[in-house]
Formats: sequence, C-alpha cells, structure tokens
Amino acid sequence: MRPAAGLLKRMAALRPYHFSLPYTLVWLIEPMYRGGRGPWIGFVVAWPLFLLLYVGAHASGRVLARLSVWGMVVLGAAYVPSNPVASGIFAFAAAVLAARNIRPAPLWGFVLGMNALLLAEVVAFHLSLWSWIGGGSGAVVLVLYVLADARHRETNLQLRLAQGEVARLARMAERERITRDLHDVLGHTLSLIAMKSEVARKVYAADPAGTLAQVEQIEGISRQALQRVRETIHGYGDVRFAEEVRRVTVALESLGMRVEVAVGSGVLTPLEETVFAMVLQEAATNTMRHAGASVCRIALRFPAQGVELVVADDGSGAASYDGFGLRGMRERLRLLGGGVEVVQEKGTRLEARLPR
Repeated sequence: MRPAAGLLKRMAALRPYHFSLPYTLVWLIEPMYRGGRGPWIGFVVAWPLFLLLYVGAHASGRVLARLSVWGMVVLGAAYVPSNPVASGIFAFAAAVLAARNIRPAPLWGFVLGMNALLLAEVVAFHLSLWSWIGGGSGAVVLVLYVLADARHRETNLQLRLAQGEVARLARMAERERITRDLHDVLGHTLSLIAMKSEVARKVYAADPAGTLAQVEQIEGISRQALQRVRETIHGYGDVRFAEEVRRVTVALESLGMRVEVAVGSGVLTPLEETVFAMVLQEAATNTMRHAGASVCRIALRFPAQGVELVVADDGSGAASYDGFGLRGMRERLRLLGGGVEVVQEKGTRLEARLPR
C-alpha cells in the first residue's frame, strides 16, 4: 500500500489532472445505454487508444508529445459524433498542452480551435449542447487550473529558494559575528597575557613574589577569556559596558598606564552597551599593543540625538590602524547606523558614534 500511495502522491505533485482520468469511464454510458456491437467496439478501440496517446503526450520528446496531443484531437473529432460523452477528450488534450509550458497565444489559439471544432460537430451531428459544454468549456477550465497550479508551484519554488537564501545569509552573518567577537575577545586577552608574561619574565629575578602575582593575574585572565569565548560561540550573554570599563582599566593599570574614565549622564540600551563594550575592548587592545602610552582616557558622552565613545591615549600609535579589529568595529556600528573614526595626532584617538 505504501509504494502505491507514494506513486499516487508523486503523480499528484507532477500533474494533478492525472486524477481526472477516471472521468473517461463515463464513455461507457453510451454503449451501455444504446447497446449493440458498434458502440462497444468503438469504446474498446477508442479508450485504450486515448490512454496510449495520453501517455505519449507526456513523453520527454517534443515531437512525440505534440503528435500525441494532435492524435487526441483527431480521436476526439472521430469518436465524439458516435459517443458525445467522450467530448472530454478535448479537455485532456488542452490540459496536457498547458502543462508543457507553451506560450499563451498558441495555447489559447489551440483551445479556441478545439471549441470551434466541437461546436461544429454539435451542430452538424445534432448532438446535445452538453457535449460542447463538457469538452469545450471543460478545456478552458482545465487549462486555467493547470496554469494556476504551475504558477503556484513556481511561487512555492521561489519561496523555498528565498528561504534557503535567508538561511544561508543567516549562517554567514552568524559566522561573521563569531569571527569578529572571537577576534575581539581573544585579541584583547592574548595581548594582555603576552604583555603580563613579559613583565613577569623581566621581574622574576628581582621580585619572585611580584612574578607570582603576575602569573595569578594571567590565570584569572585566561579563565575569563574561556568564559567569554563560550558565550561568544553560543551567542548569549550581553556584555555590560561598565564591566568592560572595569576590566580594561585593571588590564591597562597592570601594565603601568594611568586610566581616566568619564561617563556622562545618560543610559545605554542593552544593544548599545554590547557594541560599545566590544569597541572599547578592541581600542584597549590596540593601545596595549601599539601605543607605548602612559595615559588612556575613556569618555562616554551623550550628545543630542546620539551617543559617543572616545578612547584616547598619549602613545605613538601604530603604523596602520586599519586592521581586522577596526573593520569589525565599523561593521558593528554600520549595522546600527553609526560609525567610527580614528585620528593619530599626539597619540591615538578613537571616536565611535551611534545615532538615536
């Protein structure tokens, strides 16, 4: 039962009008009603021939398919006068042609021609008008159904493609987020670990106790970094700006710098806190790596219609500040309509802005 059900499901998905084929059994009404050998012979010949042409009309070869469609028309023209109920054969021919995605003008020309042929037979052979209604108007209805079904399938296909593209872009955005955040977290932490390790090495001989304190700080920094990496990968846990200021202050002061912090009267949103915390982390990392500074000033301001973070030092700066970290800052701020500017004159000054 399951293979049969699967086959029917595939048939419905491919050509829904296949399920109209049992309708052709109404051709039996004429020989059963009239009796006699002639109507039965006509049915025994016409019905299998119709099924054969129907299969041929769905062939992959264009020539065979078109010949089969026209064969169905010829069969209908020859058989309908003796069996008016069989006029539905014209509707099947039109449906098959519509399913082959031909241009609208030839398709509707074909449907109009079949209607004219069937109407002429109705008049010439004094057939019931229902023969024309069943075949001619049935062809129009079935063609409209096939075209609507094709458009529905195309719409669903485009929707699936769009959903796939959205999912792909989401995966790319998530990978970029993780890359930026890991760079900021690990870059800051590894730079601090490297510098504190250098300090520990230099003071080892003269101050073993001081060296032990430096090693303990390195251990604490490593544990914090591990937790931040886990949060970054799993995408949870907003970074608090105040906590980041505290961490950066401790890190810079442990390297002998003086840190001055000025926070204006205002409140950051959770998203602004996270973004400015990551920007501060990257700016502090560059100060530790390249500045050779003695003072670092951190200021959070709330000008009209916006918020601004300024990180400035009195060091020598780097030869080029436009690295991966700055590009990550710009990307984060750009997504929120903000921007970042770096000025290297008597030290390095970084200004990050977000609109409100």
